Amino acid sequence: MNNIGVVLIDKENEKESATVSKKVLPYLKKVGRRAYDTTFEVIALTDFLVPVDEQLMVSDKGHQQLARKDGYIFIVPTFSGGVPEDYCQLFATISEELNNKSALVICYGSENDRKNTKQRINEVLLQYDIGLPTSDIFLPEYNFFDWHLKDVIEDYVVSRVKEFIYWTQAMKYLRNLKKSLDLERFVAD
Repeated sequence: MNNIGVVLIDKENEKESATVSKKVLPYLKKVGRRAYDTTFEVIALTDFLVPVDEQLMVSDKGHQQLARKDGYIFIVPTFSGGVPEDYCQLFATISEELNNKSALVICYGSENDRKNTKQRINEVLLQYDIGLPTSDIFLPEYNFFDWHLKDVIEDYVVSRVKEFIYWTQAMKYLRNLKKSLDLERFVAD
């Protein structure tokens, strides 16, 4: 069984990110039922932020919530330019939880900023020992009524999430193998 966290990290667009996650979650659950009993849970990381030395840090409860997940789907709005500093700080704060897990980015918003957003977020994530599938997901600015009319969106999301689940399973296998080998070395010493 795989447990995936659908992580909302944007403080300024938290409500919009939550709306996107609610629209995508049924597609994720549908894939999850077919793919080795994979479950998805929305985690509003902003609920777990606490101020420490004039910076926002993830609380112990937030770290525990993330540590129980086998992989992460980050939902972020598109942006131009570099990755917002609070995203970089947040990823650095949760770096221990990211190690040896998989991540997928779902970005939504302006088509013009799609490529920049996906490239920049992945550049930041690649600083950690994390498995990134080759394809992320971009959701254009449809009004949410249109989503019910677009089977293409479901096919698009499902195909990308299947690939992500395979990455998640591979990373979980590698984590378990590493633990087993570390245990064998410990017993042998």
